[in-house]
Formats: sequence, structure tokens, C-alpha cells
Amino acid sequence: MQFNSTRGKGLQRKLEEAAVWGYPGADGLYTLAGEVDLRNEIYAPEASFPEIAASFMSALFPENIDPRMAQRLAELSFGPAPLIHDAGSGILVMDLATGPSASAADYEAAFLAGLLAEHKARGERLVLVALGHGSEAAALAEATAGIPGIELVILGARDPIRGLKPSRLRREGGHVSILSLRSGAAAAQALLRSVSGRRLGSLPLIPAGPANPARLAARTVLQIASFVQCRRGVAGDILYALPADDGFALAAGLWAWNLGLPMTGFVLPIAAGKARTDEGRELVETFDRERPGLLRSIVVYKSADEELGAAKALVEAGAPALDAASLRGLAAALSLSLGLKGHGRIIVPRPAHPCWDEAGAPGRCLLPEGLSSALTDARPDAEIGGSLEELESVLARLLDIRTA
Repeated sequence: MQFNSTRGKGLQRKLEEAAVWGYPGADGLYTLAGEVDLRNEIYAPEASFPEIAASFMSALFPENIDPRMAQRLAELSFGPAPLIHDAGSGILVMDLATGPSASAADYEAAFLAGLLAEHKARGERLVLVALGHGSEAAALAEATAGIPGIELVILGARDPIRGLKPSRLRREGGHVSILSLRSGAAAAQALLRSVSGRRLGSLPLIPAGPANPARLAARTVLQIASFVQCRRGVAGDILYALPADDGFALAAGLWAWNLGLPMTGFVLPIAAGKARTDEGRELVETFDRERPGLLRSIVVYKSADEELGAAKALVEAGAPALDAASLRGLAAALSLSLGLKGHGRIIVPRPAHPCWDEAGAPGRCLLPEGLSSALTDARPDAEIGGSLEELESVLARLLDIRTA
């Protein structure tokens, strides 16, 4: 499998090259291109979670990942299997928030960092630039810690950067620098895209946000491997309940389905108020454009508001504390499970500890135990506008990089 632009421009790129570029150009996103049938791996004999993930990696990207590398990457990125909690009524809550940042971003960040470390044979340092939304900074900081030669730069807009351990900061001897943008979140997103394909001196600048193809590949592998884990002992329908405002989650699920995942469909909760959208929506629209009508047949929209009370009662009865997205996913699953009548399962991922919700501001929601020593508002190393030239100038000074 390779990656191509959603806008139909540019050459197809292999996984490693696409991961370094991050974006295909000034517009569009990287989307999977090619045909692979994973049904043999899906119906393989029982194996551990990392073994399942490794088999899918090497099957999807044989040009970049041989079986031995797949095993190393899987042990690094998909080590302990997600914990599964039976919520009754055929609903399984899958806890993806048990890693260093208490979020599912740990799987993606670890895969990206591991892939870059595996291919860094040319002796180059790597500079990753990412937006500091939610758990992003913490996940990337922990995943890249200890990998020689990797520098991580976090672009922060107006929101505070939370979850960074002081020892990870470059000013404290670590590898993470923080830049505050005066121009806001939209300018930060545009600046992240603008570094695609550029170098600072001899060092590649890598956009490491959620749209990075390696992170998307990890999401797809995670959904397939968790499906294999949850389908054991079930012959009926299996559906995934995904956040309605996370286009990347649905895109990864659609890719998995297209690769042979025998998923019945996807459940998206409908909540009162206007849902946010993200870049991932373009990947979903591309899938729908290439397969007209298919999206309507495999995506089910269910109201979440009516069942929120029942979902909260399940949490109080012993399920893990859910963030807002998984709570609404559980509510939508409860609404739908009545029609399944015990003949299937609905998987509800728990993508993050509730401390990462927007409403969980510092002082109202404590960081989980693994991040108890982390900062709730890490001060920036420098403040910049929204121009690429200013970004490169400040990075060269902070990281002591010669550009001439």
C-alpha cells in the first residue's frame, strides 16, 4: 500500500516518505492507495495483540516494513492489549487510554517515532512539528523521548500546553521546545502544513499532527487488531461506535473495512448542538466520492442525548471514567443495542482520559497518575507570528542549527 493525495495530485509515496512529508502539498491529505486483502490475517489463529498488529503492518506495507521490523514496531507501539470492559447489552468498552499520555494518541505517536527511528540510517536528526491540542503534546513527547537525534517542537495557539513532564523540555535537558503563536489555531494549522517537504539546514521538518500518514496507518492497524480481539466468540454483527467529530477515526475505520475487515458498520452519535469538524473529514469525503452510496450503508447515526443518563449509570457501576466522546459513543450504542437483541456486539473505544476534555480545565480535572508530575500550563520558549520564515529562524536559534 502507498499514499496518494486526496486532490489527485502528486506522486504516490511509500509509508516512510509520506510520513516524513506529512502532507502531499499546499492542499489535500494523504490517503491510502492500492489493494490489499487482509482477510487471511483477520481470520488467523489466536495470537497476542502485538502479534496481530505486526502481521497487519507487514501485510499492508511490505515495501517499508519486513516481518522483523513489524515485530519491533508492534512491541513498541501496540505492547499491552487494550483492556475490555463488558458494559452489558452486547456493548464492549475498549480502553485505549492506558499509555503514557492516557490517550489513544500514544499508539499513533509511538508508531511514527518508531518508524522514523528505524529508517534514520543517514545520520540526520529529525525535527517534528505538531499542534498542542489535547493529549497531542504529551503523547509525542513521551513517544520520542530517548530516541537519539529527534527534536520535537510543539506549536501552541491560545490553549495551554498540558501534560508535558518538565524533564522532556529542552531547557531542562530534554528534546521538546514550545512555540506560542500569536495568530491563533487556524494559523498554527496552516503553519504545520507549510513545513511539509522542507528542511532546516540538513534536517527534515516533519508535520507530526493527526493527519500524518504513519499516525493514520497506526489508527487503521489499531482498529483492525482490536476488532480481531473483540470478535472472538461472536458470529453476529459487530459495529464500532466512533466520535462524530473525529474524521480521522472514521477514515481509519473505512480504510480497515475496505481492506477486508468484516465490520457490519460504524455508529456515530448525534448530540445536541453543533459538532466540531477536523481535517479528517476530507478523507471520509474522498472515500464517499470514490464509492458512491456506500457510506450511507455502513454508517449509522444515533441520538446520544436520550441515553446519556443510562451511560453515566454504567460508568458509576464500575466502567472506567469516560471522556465526553466515549460517553456519547456509549449512549449511542445503548440506543442501538436494543435492535441487535443480543445477536452482535458494539465496540465503544475509550480514546482518552476525561482530563483531556475541553471542559476538564486545570484545577477541575486532574491529570492521570502517569502524568501526575506533568505541567498543566507549560510556558513557551518563544512567541512567533504565523510565517514560515519566522518559524525557521526561531527553530534555528533554539535548536542551534546552521542553515547557511
